[in-house]
Amino acid sequence: MPDVEQIPYVGLADKKGELLRTIDMPYYCNHYHANNDNSLLIGDTVDDLVLIDLQQEKPEPTVLCTHHTSWYYNRTHPHPTFSWNSEKILFSTERDKGKLNLYLIELEEGR
Repeated sequence: MPDVEQIPYVGLADKKGELLRTIDMPYYCNHYHANNDNSLLIGDTVDDLVLIDLQQEKPEPTVLCTHHTSWYYNRTHPHPTFSWNSEKILFSTERDKGKLNLYLIELEEGR
């Protein structure tokens, strides 16, 4: 059972593993991935993919889309990740316990 006193957070570290910053989050996400300049996170919740702008003083998740993952036998997870140039987000999902597919979202310029 999770510790109800613990506040979920994301930590950013440099290449040597030195902590640069911790950011308190309003709720827990399953997986986070940062873009190239660590200004934006993509995360997956039970139902949605969320974007988190780390440039805000108090970052808040914004729903990007619903991923429709069934979590069927814990075999499927969206695991969203940014493309190398941070212009796209790739995630996996299957609908109705079907075949696992990959989806690619193109972000609006300036995002």
